[in-house]
This record gives sequence, structure tokens and C-alpha cells, in this order.
Amino acid sequence: MSTRMNELIPMLLSGDVPRSIRFYGEVLGFRVVNEMKDVGKSGWASLRNGETALMLCSPTYVPETPTINGRHNQAIYYFHPENVVALRESIVAKGQPVSDLRVTFYGMKEFEMADPDGHVLWFGETTDEEPTSSGGK
Repeated sequence: MSTRMNELIPMLLSGDVPRSIRFYGEVLGFRVVNEMKDVGKSGWASLRNGETALMLCSPTYVPETPTINGRHNQAIYYFHPENVVALRESIVAKGQPVSDLRVTFYGMKEFEMADPDGHVLWFGETTDEEPTSSGGK
């Protein structure tokens, strides 16, 4: 089964999300379209410039991620598939390890996995389901 991907948004880890918001806004013309200041140490934000989107996230919010050469990844690639449940089932059927599905407090049903090089891939779909209990994620 092949699931159509509607969008890919890089999520860049930032030790100071407000500083990164200023940089991307002042230097590259991005604007904040959504922001959570109480997530992790420095928060989370979604930015957009035209058709280009990116997310900024405090590393304190991100679950344990694989490392490459002893270093944690500095980006997460967040995919928006048409059907996150079917995509996860398809990946599991191919023998690939993935996290459990969860519903977040911010209204996404999501799971994650790593590619063979350790890049973190998250997959999420908007939902109105009640959040699962997983420590705020």
C-alpha cells in the first residue's frame, strides 16, 4: 500500500526558539503562524514564508532520538500523510520499527521512526480525538 504524502515540514531543534523565530523572521522573511510557548524549555513554533513552512522546537520536547556519529539529529522531518493509521500499518507490515500511535494535546495523531541513517521521521494527521496519555506528547 502506498500512502499519499500531502506535505513535508522540517522541524529544526532550537536551544532558543524565540531567538530562532527572530532570525527566520528578520533575515528570511518567515512569519509565525502558530506558537506554543509552554512546550519544553523554549517552546515550539510553526513558520511560513510563501509556500515554504518549517517548525522550530525545543529539544526538551522531542523524545529520545537516534544519533549519528554520537550526535543527536538537529532536524526532524514531519510528514503529513493522507491516512496516518494506514501508513503505520503498511510500515509495520514491512518489518520496520515504529513508535506507537498517539493523539497529542495539539490535535495530531502521529508516530515516528528513524530512517537507516538515523534521521527522525514523524508522521501526523489532524484529528479531533481525545489525547492519549503520553506525558503531553
